[in-house]
Amino acid sequence: MTKAEPPVTKTTQKSGKTEALPQWHAALETATIENVSRLKQYDHGWLCKIIPTEDTEHGVLAILDITNRMRGEGGEPRYMNVGPCPAKGVDVCKALLATMMAPSVNVGEFGLPRRPAWILLDPVMQPCLKLVVSILATVEVVVKLNTPQALMTKNSEKSERKATWHAGLEKGATAENVSELKQEKDQIWKCSMTMLHDPQTGAKECFLAIEDITNGTDEESSYPLGVGPCEPVTVNPDGMVQALFATMLSPRAKEGKGFGESRRPGRVVLDKALEPWLEHVQSKTEKTIGITVEV
Repeated sequence: MTKAEPPVTKTTQKSGKTEALPQWHAALETATIENVSRLKQYDHGWLCKIIPTEDTEHGVLAILDITNRMRGEGGEPRYMNVGPCPAKGVDVCKALLATMMAPSVNVGEFGLPRRPAWILLDPVMQPCLKLVVSILATVEVVVKLNTPQALMTKNSEKSERKATWHAGLEKGATAENVSELKQEKDQIWKCSMTMLHDPQTGAKECFLAIEDITNGTDEESSYPLGVGPCEPVTVNPDGMVQALFATMLSPRAKEGKGFGESRRPGRVVLDKALEPWLEHVQSKTEKTIGITVEV
């Protein structure tokens, strides 16, 4: 995986000054709609991030590949290209098209000229969203603002499996609703996340498992409370929190048939792999619904 640090932009001398050139500069001439349309399209996702700096009027535009986040394979992005952010939406489009023609990394399929399936824009770029959506549609690339809702819509449409906590979602998996449930302070629940791979299609899907480990973690002592597809926590940690709330509203019965009694546990233990998001989950649960969360 490439290191999550932006490469240094190229420079040129002009009028006695050193001006920063964007990394996509050299590919601008060939980055036409016709040429980009011929590129192979991969099921990749990109993110346009604005990094404020004192040396640039509009900040630095970093074009990142975040496919690994969607696949649950890590949180570090791959920097495709970096440069001073253009002032006009049409020039943002040119930067994206040029990056499709000539990304600056050289890591397998991520270093190939290609069209991604979708691109998320930094929320501060909303003024140019409509224009970018229109132009990138001509090369069949979907563009949305970078919001959890945008990714949630994409994943919910992709998955054909229904999570066991769907009934809890229908009840309203909010902190307010969950806080009204009876709390079983002696109960301990555990959250684990894993990525399942379909060898026939090559598709990968993230699954969340929530189990009661009050009496132990071995197979005979613990029992599943909920399981189902969930967005990778690297993409949307709130999706895991919502699934947890929904499971409290509609936990699986211990016998495995139907739903058990709605309740809040006293503690929730996150799997070691979820430790980077411990503070985030704590902020959503400890003060709002009175549950201790730890790793």
